[in-house]
Amino acid sequence: MKFEAIRKALVQPLSSILEGFDLVYPNNKYESKPDRNHARIFIIMNQPTISTLGAGGYDEHTGILQVSLYTPKQRTDFPLLRAADQVEQTYQEFVRRSYLTSDGVNIRVTSIGVGASQSSDNWFFAPITISYTTYIKGL
Repeated sequence: MKFEAIRKALVQPLSSILEGFDLVYPNNKYESKPDRNHARIFIIMNQPTISTLGAGGYDEHTGILQVSLYTPKQRTDFPLLRAADQVEQTYQEFVRRSYLTSDGVNIRVTSIGVGASQSSDNWFFAPITISYTTYIKGL
């Protein structure tokens, strides 16, 4: 259940900070509404690497939580910028002070950054990249 625990821990803070944004997870049906902000959420996991050897050894799991914020095009970008600030401030806590935790898995956020805003069809969007690492006991 380690991959499920990683996902749960990484996305848990989003539900409480992105007010006014629908959260769209992979493999969930969602039809965007022209007047509704939404955030598309992806987790890109790297291949784990052996961190310590032996029966009690740990594997290092790293990856990226990608949160793409979408607001309707031709409107102000302030809701998008405020949401990006909220995500950055919330996840910054897990860079230096704390861990994201679920089902015994502790995740450290290693960096967070907002990419260049872009336009696409009827949407204005900004990608937020949150890099993480965790150590999980190997098999």
